Amino acid sequence: MRGTLWASAALALGVALLPAQAQAADHLECILATRSDAVDAAVFEAYRKGSNIGEALMGLRMSEIQACVQANKWSGQATESATRVLLGEILAAGLRKEMTAKSLPAATLAVALKSFMDSVGRGKARRAANGDMDQETITELVASLLSENVLTNAQMSNDNGVVIGEYMSAYANTSVYRQDFEAQ
Repeated sequence: MRGTLWASAALALGVALLPAQAQAADHLECILATRSDAVDAAVFEAYRKGSNIGEALMGLRMSEIQACVQANKWSGQATESATRVLLGEILAAGLRKEMTAKSLPAATLAVALKSFMDSVGRGKARRAANGDMDQETITELVASLLSENVLTNAQMSNDNGVVIGEYMSAYANTSVYRQDFEAQ
């Protein structure tokens, strides 16, 4: 389901009309600069409601994102990757706020999740970015967080595990698709 949300963001940009790709990696900041507190809040609210986050983003920032695409001559793939990095960063910020509200050590958890995702390999990281974590990886993550005293068993209960998994997916989007963007 999330895959279609991400893909629709790229489709909304009219990528079929884009010129040949340029040095996309040099210009990722263009799309990241479209963030604001209001945009982040609206996109995250759409996420929590189960709405299409790509549509929410494009409804607020279509012209600015299209300007980035055209100015930097991004390919369709580069546009999708850049959009996924942007959406991943927006979701990660919202999830950090939720983790803090739940008295979870958001900063420590962010560092631990980044380290874990960087260690699992590109294939598993891409699956995490698409919200498709296999049981083995989830078990490894939980064991890692507990053994490194990042979280306690009590903190892993209730719906905290869902928020942690969502944060890992958001981080995976920023990491995997930033790498893809840099290669496109």
